[in-house]
Amino acid sequence: MIKRRGWHALLAGLLLLAGCAELMRNERAEEAKQRWGGVRAKVKLQLAQKSFDKGVIEDALKECNEAMRLDPGLTEAYLLAVRIRLERGEIGQAEATLESVRAIGPVTAEMSYLSGMIAERHGQSEQALGYYEEAYQVAPRELDYALTYAESLIAFDRYEDALVVLESRRADYEQEVAVHTLMAEAYWLSGKKIEAAECYRLAVNLAKENPTLLEEAGLAFLEAGWEDEAVEVLTSASRRRPTTQPSSLSPGEVSYGARGALAIALMRNAKPRQAVQVLERIVKERPEQPGLWMLTAEAYLRAGDVHRAGVSAQTALELAPDNEEARLLIAYHALEMDRPREAIKAAEELLEKNPNDLEARAILAQSLERDPATASKAMEHYRHILSVAPTHRWARLQLERLGPQAKADRLD
Repeated sequence: MIKRRGWHALLAGLLLLAGCAELMRNERAEEAKQRWGGVRAKVKLQLAQKSFDKGVIEDALKECNEAMRLDPGLTEAYLLAVRIRLERGEIGQAEATLESVRAIGPVTAEMSYLSGMIAERHGQSEQALGYYEEAYQVAPRELDYALTYAESLIAFDRYEDALVVLESRRADYEQEVAVHTLMAEAYWLSGKKIEAAECYRLAVNLAKENPTLLEEAGLAFLEAGWEDEAVEVLTSASRRRPTTQPSSLSPGEVSYGARGALAIALMRNAKPRQAVQVLERIVKERPEQPGLWMLTAEAYLRAGDVHRAGVSAQTALELAPDNEEARLLIAYHALEMDRPREAIKAAEELLEKNPNDLEARAILAQSLERDPATASKAMEHYRHILSVAPTHRWARLQLERLGPQAKADRLD
């Protein structure tokens, strides 16, 4: 019996050992399966990131979901999923995914950054700024965080604070165009035009083939008074941007893309005839823009072609009947072409809207002088100019020229 019980104990021990070995094999198999799942998850994550970078959003989302399924603890996959959801405009799902990743581990700079993006989509600008600041404070050397934080500061008119952030990163990212252009924007908005131009100069040296940057730099150079450099970069921009490609510059009264800004630079650089050549091509392509016709009229006027200046101004007025600058130029054109009645009519129309329009009143006075019967009325208008601007030397000289009564008025 003893031997039998001993045999049973031995058998039980052997069975126990076999069970433990099987359990260990199962555990090792599960660990291996998890490790392999983790490896596959990271591969899927890399594929998702590549698809996202290429703009293939649907593939990126599919691969990202697969990565999260293979490794539920892979926080990077969740964070990429948040970016993808935001790209798709799925703000609620992006927010839910971000909440899920918060439960996995501690808050990171990327989490704060994405929280800022979500807050911004909800229109919560102040909260977004706070999140962007958190991301920047955690990872100040990460360029995206620094740029986004600086952009948010600029949006809140905190230009000096933005410049402090960007200046601290400038030495680390001397070859990053975005740093120099954002600094240029902050300087520009704070009224420091020279500093803005200097930043644009650095940016242009790094990206000489970018027509948008060249256009922006050209305008900054114009504002800084760097006409030669403005002509150079704007000429380069106009060559690089096809006429069918829209400019980054807003089509307002001052600039019409690279070529319009180039024309302004040429005029400021005492090259009005070259400006005329540039503008003549532009108005043929965009004849519906009154501002372009006025710019062309100015170029003609500076080039000494009064007749064509008047024709351009008339075209501008037909396109924009309330354009007072065009009406003023038409009045001047009529005066120079010895058509005083037309000049008087145009000037009087301007003075009905603004009695203190000194340029219109000066044209009216000069037009009245052409007829001896109305010369005395011209003196009244010169006196009116002096009543508004007592130091207006030209009006004083005109009065003195017209007669002794004007000299008596001066003594009074």
